[in-house]
Amino acid sequence: MIPEKDWLRRLVPHLLQDPKMGLASPNQRFYNVPRGDSLGQLLQFDQLMMVRQIRKDFDDTGLGGGTGWLARRSAIDSIGGFAADSIAEDFLTCVDLMEAGWNVAVLDENLQWGLAPDSFNGHSKQIQRWSSAMLSFYKALTGSARAKDLLAFKLLAEF
Repeated sequence: MIPEKDWLRRLVPHLLQDPKMGLASPNQRFYNVPRGDSLGQLLQFDQLMMVRQIRKDFDDTGLGGGTGWLARRSAIDSIGGFAADSIAEDFLTCVDLMEAGWNVAVLDENLQWGLAPDSFNGHSKQIQRWSSAMLSFYKALTGSARAKDLLAFKLLAEF
């Protein structure tokens, strides 16, 4: 991801203003989506990141997915580090933070830019990877201690 020049300046205040804010994550956007977007990549990504994530943030179940988020070191230490038991480690780390009493914010700001797949084959692989990650996320939530309270059910309601 390529951050905007004020990326850090925009994320740090969220951690400073709320002592229980464990992680702040801006939207991820692509800078190379072709004109016409025949694969509908922007629409799919907008649905994933902008609609679902922001709704979850308002429901106190925000998931800072992907790269480019800022975390409080003490929050990550309090959960024993990043979740490494799934390819959905970004989402599971957020779940672990929330279950430990930390807040997670998903910001409605375009502060970082990445590459979208540039072919149908690449797009198919990306969708497959995201689908596999979501299945792994679902399995981790339903088959472990992470499913111990209402938070897991709020998150699963999205599926």
